[in-house]
Amino acid sequence: MMNLHAVVPVKALRLAKSRLAPALAPAGRRALVLEMLGRVLRTLNHPAITTIWLSSTDSLLLAMGLAWGAHPLYDTAGELNGALEQARSVAWAAGATALLVVPADIPLINAEDVASVAAALVNGADVVLAPDISGRGTNALALQRHAELPFRFGSGSALHHQAEATVRGLRIDRICSATLAFDIDLPSSLDHYRSLTTGQTAL
Repeated sequence: MMNLHAVVPVKALRLAKSRLAPALAPAGRRALVLEMLGRVLRTLNHPAITTIWLSSTDSLLLAMGLAWGAHPLYDTAGELNGALEQARSVAWAAGATALLVVPADIPLINAEDVASVAAALVNGADVVLAPDISGRGTNALALQRHAELPFRFGSGSALHHQAEATVRGLRIDRICSATLAFDIDLPSSLDHYRSLTTGQTAL
């Protein structure tokens, strides 16, 4: 039986979403991060997922994550890929047989997305990749325990993850989902998000 853990990495509130500074004051950026994080964590409270880890250097965020069902994991690496390696080690030690990474700025993720990733793993995929709208970034990445794929989040990460899986002879399934492909990094994506969610409460 699959024991799927999820990890959600998030920057400290004071650092998060600096690229949105032209559109949002610091208080607005903090509120947006909390809104998106709440949506992601609540969606990951899904029957397919056994445990959720929230990785951050921000103690306030870690404490707030508890209310959304996440186990706090203080990031001692100080950079994203190192934090994910730390989270992977913790998840394996806790008995996980697969790991799903979802950044905190994928606010439209839904239950069908989670079910699709889990189904791909159950059906034999070693690695499941959900690219961003450009096809170059990685908005979700799932790994079986035996698939020791190095994390390569950053510029062109989807291409790097694909190449790393190919070199290792791993079966990789790509999930093309409009909700998983959407992230918020620029004012234009924030405007689109607001147009979709105006009048809604957080999931």
